[in-house]
Amino acid sequence: MTKIFTGEIMSIIGTLSGVIFGFFLNNLYRKGQLKLIIKSPDVIYVEPDGQGGGIENNNITDKTDEIYINLDIDIYNSSQDFKSIRHIRLKIYNNKIKETLTLEPIEFEILNIPPKNTYNQKLSFYLKDNFNYLENSELYLIIKQLKKEKKYKIDKNDK
Repeated sequence: MTKIFTGEIMSIIGTLSGVIFGFFLNNLYRKGQLKLIIKSPDVIYVEPDGQGGGIENNNITDKTDEIYINLDIDIYNSSQDFKSIRHIRLKIYNNKIKETLTLEPIEFEILNIPPKNTYNQKLSFYLKDNFNYLENSELYLIIKQLKKEKKYKIDKNDK
């Protein structure tokens, strides 16, 4: 009788350990993250043309009136669940004056990225003054998901 009882206990222990092991493996498999590929920013310097419009330049001049920073981002969701991005900001950290300027995108809606899928997002940021922040600066994209914020450094020279 003890051999039957021991066999029953071993089968129960085996079943429970299989369920627990399966639970952890399933959670590891489902747990993924968002991976971002940020293409080099396209910086457009605009100066007034005298007729209410603007002339686009590739460099800043004394007449520069506004600056647009355009980003093209590929976002890959490696998890088995939908992932959402609730808020995006661009931080410009100037190494020379040791100050940070934060910009909000011109237009942004919450993104829900399907599992195992890639999504392309184009963002534009507008700078009306404080042009000196762009000289000797580092650009960071701040992504806020449900509970956490992630900071991605943008390489200004990578195309």
